[in-house]
Amino acid sequence: MDNNRQESESQQADQGIPGHELNRKPPAKPDLKAAMRLYLGIFVLLILIGSVVQVMHFEIGMIITQVFLILLPAIWFWKRHGVDKVKFARLYPLKVNLVPTILVLAGVMWIINMIFAVGLVTGLMEIGYEPIVVIEPPQTIMQYLGYVLVLSVFAGICEEVLFRGAIMPSMEERGITGNCL
Repeated sequence: MDNNRQESESQQADQGIPGHELNRKPPAKPDLKAAMRLYLGIFVLLILIGSVVQVMHFEIGMIITQVFLILLPAIWFWKRHGVDKVKFARLYPLKVNLVPTILVLAGVMWIINMIFAVGLVTGLMEIGYEPIVVIEPPQTIMQYLGYVLVLSVFAGICEEVLFRGAIMPSMEERGITGNCL
């Protein structure tokens, strides 16, 4: 008799009858092992698929790599673990008054990077190194804007979602912070 009542309650819960809780477990909070499995999976995808599509066509390959091999697995990780994206990943809205500072810092860092790269390549050429052009420089304004979009905007968004949104919070749950790295 007791078994019949349990089966009846189970059927009512499955049918969504009010007053009965569904017998579903809440999704497990992401832990460090889950984050490292995500990271390893993305790394393997980047090696096996990302490298191939980037050789076939650089810009399209980079978009495929960033969106399908980095961003979507990280979003899947969030959904699988049922995390509150804003709270878990600290994805708070950007304050408008910080935009000029960000743009100035990005421009200055770009200039510093170019000076460093030119100095490094020049120094290496002095000792016999012949640079190999892997990525053709942009020839038009549209191609330049495409490079900026693909190499700066998409890369930054995908990296932030993966690392700040999935890996770092999982590490912090174990007490590992940026100071320990």
